[in-house]
Amino acid sequence: MKLFLALTACWLLALVSADDPQPCTAPDLMEGWMSIVHLSTTKYGRFSYDAIHQRLYTDLTFYRGGKGVQQVDLMLYNESVMYNFFPGNRSCVKHSLRTPFQPFGVPPNATFLSQIFSGAVSFPKARLLFNIWGGVLDRVNYAMIFTEHGCFPLFSTFYQTQGWFFKSFNDITMGIQDPNIFKPPVECTDLL
Repeated sequence: MKLFLALTACWLLALVSADDPQPCTAPDLMEGWMSIVHLSTTKYGRFSYDAIHQRLYTDLTFYRGGKGVQQVDLMLYNESVMYNFFPGNRSCVKHSLRTPFQPFGVPPNATFLSQIFSGAVSFPKARLLFNIWGGVLDRVNYAMIFTEHGCFPLFSTFYQTQGWFFKSFNDITMGIQDPNIFKPPVECTDLL
């Protein structure tokens, strides 16, 4: 009888904890659109994310004071190098990349805050469930929203001494259509 009660208690505990959302990691290969807002600067454009080879590509237009400047960033974490390419004047800058690769996802020590639906709540096929997470990472407060299924990023905000930093994602697809985007532009090859 004691064994039966112990097994039942373990089963109930597993059943209850199985319903709690757990920190997750986004798909290894994806691309879409993103926007970043920090102070008076807004950036918007495409991104491609490759966690397998630890690479990130962004093609963003910076808007400040009504003017837009396009910048393509290529972060090759596996080679510890980053390229900033400016198509407007065809210039390129190469940097050492000293920060470790951070997979898109919810940090393991994040605190689950809440769940929200987007879309028509009364129609199950017309809604999407999101998890809201919060915490502190490297002394920076953050909040993040990821889909419950698939762990796709939707929104993240960070607060640092320099102010709030907002990042949002949309139109995400799995996979990378053109793997050649991770090759540095010709203007950057002279810097090798």
